[in-house]
Amino acid sequence: IEKLRESGVECRTSVDVASLCGLSGDPFDVAVFNFPHTGEPSIEANQALLRSFFTSVRDVLGRGRGRAAVTLKQTWPYTEWGLESCAAFGGFRLLKAYPFPAAVLHSHGYEHATTDNIPHQVHVLESALTFEFAVREV
Repeated sequence: IEKLRESGVECRTSVDVASLCGLSGDPFDVAVFNFPHTGEPSIEANQALLRSFFTSVRDVLGRGRGRAAVTLKQTWPYTEWGLESCAAFGGFRLLKAYPFPAAVLHSHGYEHATTDNIPHQVHVLESALTFEFAVREV
Protein backbone atom coordinates (compact mmCIF):
# COMPACT_ATOMS: atom_id res chain seq x y z
CA ILE A 1 0.00 0.00 0.00
CA GLU A 2 2.81 2.40 0.84
CA LYS A 3 4.38 1.98 -2.61
CA LEU A 4 1.05 2.85 -4.20
CA ARG A 5 0.66 5.90 -1.99
CA GLU A 6 4.23 7.00 -2.80
CA SER A 7 3.23 6.82 -6.47
CA GLY A 8 0.34 9.19 -5.85
CA VAL A 9 -2.43 6.59 -5.66
CA GLU A 10 -5.08 7.31 -3.05
CA CYS A 11 -5.65 4.18 -0.98
CA ARG A 12 -8.33 3.72 1.64
CA THR A 13 -8.12 0.69 3.89
CA SER A 14 -10.10 -0.57 6.87
CA VAL A 15 -13.37 0.83 5.55
CA ASP A 16 -16.88 -0.55 5.96
CA VAL A 17 -17.59 -1.87 2.47
CA ALA A 18 -21.32 -1.83 3.16
CA SER A 19 -21.26 1.92 3.83
CA LEU A 20 -18.86 3.58 1.41
CA CYS A 21 -21.04 6.63 0.77
CA GLY A 22 -19.45 8.33 3.79
CA LEU A 23 -16.05 8.51 2.08
CA SER A 24 -15.13 12.05 1.14
CA GLY A 25 -13.18 13.22 -1.86
CA ASP A 26 -13.25 12.65 -5.59
CA PRO A 27 -14.89 9.54 -7.05
CA PHE A 28 -12.65 6.50 -7.27
CA ASP A 29 -11.52 5.02 -10.57
CA VAL A 30 -11.26 1.56 -9.02
CA ALA A 31 -12.46 0.04 -5.76
CA VAL A 32 -10.63 -3.19 -4.88
CA PHE A 33 -11.89 -5.80 -2.43
CA ASN A 34 -9.31 -8.57 -2.19
CA PHE A 35 -10.37 -11.81 -0.52
CA PRO A 36 -13.60 -10.68 1.13
CA HIS A 37 -14.83 -12.84 4.00
CA THR A 38 -17.13 -12.29 6.95
CA GLY A 39 -15.20 -14.69 9.16
CA GLU A 40 -18.28 -16.89 9.32
CA PRO A 41 -18.40 -20.29 7.62
CA SER A 42 -21.62 -19.28 5.86
CA ILE A 43 -22.08 -19.00 2.12
CA GLU A 44 -25.17 -16.84 2.67
CA ALA A 45 -23.38 -14.40 5.01
CA ASN A 46 -20.56 -13.94 2.51
CA GLN A 47 -23.03 -13.45 -0.33
CA ALA A 48 -24.72 -10.75 1.74
CA LEU A 49 -21.33 -9.08 2.26
CA LEU A 50 -20.67 -9.07 -1.48
CA ARG A 51 -24.16 -7.75 -2.30
CA SER A 52 -23.64 -4.96 0.25
CA PHE A 53 -20.28 -4.10 -1.30
CA PHE A 54 -21.65 -3.88 -4.83
CA THR A 55 -24.64 -1.82 -3.71
CA SER A 56 -22.45 0.57 -1.70
CA VAL A 57 -19.52 0.94 -4.11
CA ARG A 58 -21.68 2.48 -6.85
CA ASP A 59 -21.83 5.66 -4.76
CA VAL A 60 -18.06 6.22 -4.78
CA LEU A 61 -17.10 5.25 -8.33
CA GLY A 62 -16.62 7.72 -11.15
CA ARG A 63 -19.63 7.83 -13.46
CA GLY A 64 -19.20 5.73 -16.58
CA ARG A 65 -15.59 4.81 -15.90
CA GLY A 66 -15.42 3.43 -12.37
CA ARG A 67 -14.58 -0.21 -11.80
CA ALA A 68 -15.00 -2.61 -8.89
CA ALA A 69 -12.52 -5.46 -8.56
CA VAL A 70 -12.98 -8.47 -6.28
CA THR A 71 -10.40 -11.21 -5.78
CA LEU A 72 -11.44 -14.68 -4.67
CA LYS A 73 -9.69 -18.02 -4.42
CA GLN A 74 -11.14 -20.43 -6.94
CA THR A 75 -11.75 -23.22 -4.44
CA TRP A 76 -14.69 -24.26 -2.32
CA PRO A 77 -16.51 -22.44 -0.67
CA TYR A 78 -15.60 -19.26 -2.57
CA THR A 79 -16.77 -20.67 -5.90
CA GLU A 80 -20.21 -21.20 -4.35
CA TRP A 81 -20.69 -17.54 -3.42
CA GLY A 82 -22.10 -16.58 -6.83
CA LEU A 83 -19.91 -13.52 -7.27
CA GLU A 84 -21.43 -12.50 -10.61
CA SER A 85 -24.96 -12.75 -9.21
CA CYS A 86 -23.96 -10.63 -6.21
CA ALA A 87 -22.48 -8.07 -8.58
CA ALA A 88 -25.62 -8.06 -10.74
CA PHE A 89 -27.67 -7.42 -7.59
CA GLY A 90 -25.73 -4.16 -7.18
CA GLY A 91 -26.08 -3.26 -10.86
CA PHE A 92 -22.68 -4.44 -12.11
CA ARG A 93 -21.58 -6.60 -15.02
CA LEU A 94 -18.40 -8.63 -15.36
CA LEU A 95 -15.80 -7.13 -17.70
CA LYS A 96 -12.97 -9.63 -17.27
CA ALA A 97 -11.18 -11.93 -14.87
CA TYR A 98 -7.44 -12.40 -14.52
CA PRO A 99 -5.03 -14.28 -12.24
CA PHE A 100 -4.20 -12.59 -8.95
CA PRO A 101 -0.44 -11.84 -9.07
CA ALA A 102 0.29 -13.30 -5.62
CA ALA A 103 3.98 -14.05 -6.15
CA VAL A 104 4.71 -10.62 -7.61
CA LEU A 105 2.86 -8.85 -4.83
CA HIS A 106 4.53 -11.04 -2.22
CA SER A 107 7.92 -9.96 -3.58
CA HIS A 108 6.84 -6.36 -2.84
CA GLY A 109 5.83 -7.15 0.74
CA TYR A 110 2.23 -8.32 0.33
CA GLU A 111 1.06 -10.55 3.15
CA HIS A 112 -2.22 -12.40 2.86
CA ALA A 113 -4.34 -12.01 5.98
CA THR A 114 -7.14 -14.40 6.78
CA THR A 115 -10.03 -14.62 9.19
CA ASP A 116 -8.84 -17.97 10.55
CA ASN A 117 -5.50 -16.72 11.95
CA ILE A 118 -3.64 -19.46 10.09
CA PRO A 119 -0.63 -18.23 8.08
CA HIS A 120 -1.18 -19.05 4.42
CA GLN A 121 1.60 -19.52 1.95
CA VAL A 122 1.59 -17.63 -1.34
CA HIS A 123 1.01 -20.86 -3.28
CA VAL A 124 -2.42 -21.12 -1.66
CA LEU A 125 -3.37 -18.04 -3.69
CA GLU A 126 -2.27 -19.47 -7.04
CA SER A 127 -5.87 -20.28 -7.96
CA ALA A 128 -7.15 -16.81 -7.08
CA LEU A 129 -8.73 -14.65 -9.74
CA THR A 130 -9.49 -10.95 -9.74
CA PHE A 131 -12.85 -10.16 -11.30
CA GLU A 132 -13.31 -6.68 -12.72
CA PHE A 133 -16.81 -5.25 -12.91
CA ALA A 134 -18.38 -2.12 -14.37
CA VAL A 135 -21.74 -0.53 -13.65
CA ARG A 136 -24.35 -2.08 -15.89
CA GLU A 137 -25.88 0.48 -18.24
CA VAL A 138 -29.66 0.66 -18.04
